Amino acid sequence: MDINEKNTSHIFKIDNIKYREFLIKDEKEPDKNKYGFTEEKIINRINFLIEKITAFKNQCNFEVDIDFNLLELAVLDYFTDMYRLKQFHRIETASPLKVDSYMSYWFLRRHPLYCIRKNKNLEKEDASIYINEKFIYTLLWERIVSECKFDIKSDLDKEVDNFSNFLFYFLRYRDVTPQSIELMLTTAISVNNINTIINKRNNPK
Repeated sequence: MDINEKNTSHIFKIDNIKYREFLIKDEKEPDKNKYGFTEEKIINRINFLIEKITAFKNQCNFEVDIDFNLLELAVLDYFTDMYRLKQFHRIETASPLKVDSYMSYWFLRRHPLYCIRKNKNLEKEDASIYINEKFIYTLLWERIVSECKFDIKSDLDKEVDNFSNFLFYFLRYRDVTPQSIELMLTTAISVNNINTIINKRNNPK
C-alpha cells in the first residue's frame, strides 16, 4: 500500500475528529505533537483511500459503492491505534508494514464497501461478497510486489500464485488482526529477500 497520501477532489471536514485523543490541537502539547496527527493528515488519508477505491471499482464487473461514514470511522480507529502504539513504544514513525497492517485491519472491521447487486443469481463465492477483503488484498499484494521487486520466472509462477491465493483466503476466512497481517507481509518479503541472497551467492556474476 503506497502510504504517500495526497489530496484528491474529495473534500472532507470531519466534525468528530476533535473528540479523538490523537488530534494535535495545541502546539503546547509536546506529547501530542510528537505522536499525534493533524486533521489534515486524517483527511488526506481518507481521500487517499477514496482514490484507491475508485481505481479498484473500475476493475470490478459489478457496481461498488462506499459508506463514507464507515470509511471515516475505519480511518479514525486506525489513527487512534497508531497514536497509542507510537506513544507506548516511544516512536515517532511507524514502519510502512505496520501502517499497512493496522489500516487494513480497521478497514476490514468496518467494511465500508458494498456491492449494489443487479444480478440476484450471483454465486456464493462471487468476489462481490468479499468486496472489502478483495480491496485490501489488492493493496497488500501491491505492497508485497513493490517490496519484493518480483522478477517472476516460469518456475516461480506457481509458488507466487499459490501465495497470492492464500493471502486472499487468509483475509476471508482466518482470524485477522494487525499482528497477523504484519506477520504475513513480513514473512513474504523476508522469504523473498532470503531467496534473492541465496541465488546471488549460488550464481555469482
